[in-house]
Amino acid sequence: MRILWLGAYWLGWDLLYRSLKSLNEHEITLIRYDPPRAGDKRIQELIQPYTGQLDVIIYVAVNGGSCMPSIEELKRIRKIAPTVMISPEGSDKSWWCGLIKKYYEDECFDLIVNIDGNPDWPYSEHGITRLTPIDITPWKTPKSWEERKYLCGTWSNRTGLREEVLNTLDDIVVWHGNIPARPEFEEDDNLKSYDLYIDFNRNCKSVLNLAGRGADGSVSLIGLIKNGDGPTLTGLGLAETTLTGAINRCLKDDGTHVKGRVIEAGLAGATLIEQANAETARWFVPGEDYITFATIDEIRQQIHWVESHPDEAQKMANRLHDKVLRDHSPRVFWSDVFNKLFAR
Repeated sequence: MRILWLGAYWLGWDLLYRSLKSLNEHEITLIRYDPPRAGDKRIQELIQPYTGQLDVIIYVAVNGGSCMPSIEELKRIRKIAPTVMISPEGSDKSWWCGLIKKYYEDECFDLIVNIDGNPDWPYSEHGITRLTPIDITPWKTPKSWEERKYLCGTWSNRTGLREEVLNTLDDIVVWHGNIPARPEFEEDDNLKSYDLYIDFNRNCKSVLNLAGRGADGSVSLIGLIKNGDGPTLTGLGLAETTLTGAINRCLKDDGTHVKGRVIEAGLAGATLIEQANAETARWFVPGEDYITFATIDEIRQQIHWVESHPDEAQKMANRLHDKVLRDHSPRVFWSDVFNKLFAR
C-alpha cells in the first residue's frame, strides 16, 4: 500500500513508524510537522501533492501536545485518503472528553486506534484498542539466563517520588536511566543509544516497570497520588506504603496504561515485574506471564523470587516473550488496523 505517515512531535511516534516500516511491505512517505510553527496552511501544502496517490494516511495524536492540526484541517486531510488516528493515551478522560469526542463527532478519521491497552473509552466500539507495536528486529534472540549480567534492572528518569522508590532498592535494582528509551527517529546518536537501551534490557534477568505518569502529568511521579491530592511517599515508611495506580497512571485520571516497556520486557526475554493493575492483566496472565507487586516490600520479594527460582522465572520470561511475538508483533498489529479500516 501507499501510506503517508504524519509524525507530530512525540517521544514515541518513531517506534510506531519503525514498526510499520519493518514489515517491508508498503511504500511509506514520512512527513514530520509541528503545527504551532508550520500552521495548517503549511501542512496542507505538504500533503496536497499526494492527492490521488495514497491508500492510507496515518496520523499520530498526543494528548496535551501542541502539535495537532485543526479539526477542519483533519477533515480536509481525510478527503485525500482514508485516515487512521493512533492515540497512545486514548483512555485518558482528559483525552476522550475533549479531542477524541470532537474527532469522532466531526468525522475527522476513518479509524481511531488506541494503543494504551485500556479499552474503556466511549468510542471504543468504533475503533480498536491494542498494545504498542515495536519493531522486533533489533531485539534479536534473547540471551540465555547465564549470559545476563543483572538480576533486576529498570529504566526511568530518576527524579521526584520515583527517585525515593529507587533509593530504597539501590542494593538490588540496577538503574540505567541515562540511556534514552525513546530515540528521535533517524538521528544516529540516539539510535545508538536505543541499541544500548536494548542491550541493557537483554542483560537483565528481570525488568522492573516503573514507567508511567502521575496525577499532575509529570512522568516522574510514583506513589500515593490520586487526582492531584493525597499523601506522597515522603515520611510514610516506604516498605509499608501501598502503591495505588501511579506507576502506569493515565494522565490526570485513575485508570492505567499498558506501557511499551511491557512489550519490551517480553522482547528482551526478561521476567517482567509489574504493578498489579487490571489493564496489563487483560492482555497477559499474572503469575504466568509476569509477576506483580503492590508495595515496595513486594518488589524486593519478587526480585528475590527471581533469584531463588531461576528455572521458573526463566519459563515465565519465555512465556511472555512467546506471547508478545505471537499476539503483539508489528505484523499482527498492522494487520488488525488495516483489516478494520478496509472492512468499513
